[in-house]
Amino acid sequence: MAKPEDVPGSKPAPPPGSAGNITPGQAATSERTPVASEAAHGIANGDMPVKSSATNHVPEAAEGPAPGAAPSVDDAAIDPEAHLADFAGRFSLTPRETEVLAAATADERPLKHVAADMGISLRVLQRHLTSLYQKTGTQSRVGLTKLFWE
Repeated sequence: MAKPEDVPGSKPAPPPGSAGNITPGQAATSERTPVASEAAHGIANGDMPVKSSATNHVPEAAEGPAPGAAPSVDDAAIDPEAHLADFAGRFSLTPRETEVLAAATADERPLKHVAADMGISLRVLQRHLTSLYQKTGTQSRVGLTKLFWE
């Protein structure tokens, strides 16, 4: 029987583990393909292991509510709009106070920038914040932000 390399027009079989030993859909590269255990631990090709986040180990059933189910308290934390609406409802905020809350707690921009982006004066923004502080029992923008995001 003739060997593949003896048949005209055929190529010799590459050694196992070489770039020629690929599966369908796999790109041919000069690097070796990591084994499953190496890939799972992130150590293929000399990479250092990286701590995996908890979200990588969440069961599929825990990723979201079942269709037609009422959203849970945790879902409100995931959806910023729902979280904002929940917070506004708990503290009886006006629609404008809710807008100010969202803008003032979104980042650490100076209040004059927040006011300019909202199209109001700095003094009006400060008055809305004073009202927010009274309604929420906080005394500062930092305290309000901490209460809102926790």
